[in-house]
Amino acid sequence: MRRFACLLLVSWCLMASVPSYANEPQMDLAPAYTWLELLDNGRYYQTWQYASQKFKQRIDASQWDQVLKGTRAKLGELQNRNLIGYGKRNKFSGLPDGDYWVLKFASEYAKASALSEILVLTEEQGKLQVVAYFIQ
Repeated sequence: MRRFACLLLVSWCLMASVPSYANEPQMDLAPAYTWLELLDNGRYYQTWQYASQKFKQRIDASQWDQVLKGTRAKLGELQNRNLIGYGKRNKFSGLPDGDYWVLKFASEYAKASALSEILVLTEEQGKLQVVAYFIQ
């Protein structure tokens, strides 16, 4: 499970970019930004709580907490995050076929810059919820 958690944060995502298409349906970005705000404030357990069931089946809350504490300590405090693209996909590496919104951010942290963050959301119980999160 620990190996999975590392893959989840580092190498699971094989996408080079997530473009924003002119004809792409619009998306309510509020759930994504709310989840990221919890993450940035160190409220890792709450990020797990508000994630999708698919996410929770892949990693338990205590493992998620440990992985994020270690990763975020190495990165330091978030300095800047900008959405650089988003799109809707039916397939995403490591996830079963489904409907996914994929958001890509250019991010800078106190101890690391020029990073990409990928946030993948899916609809569950009528709400968009995080199904995967990557830092690369």
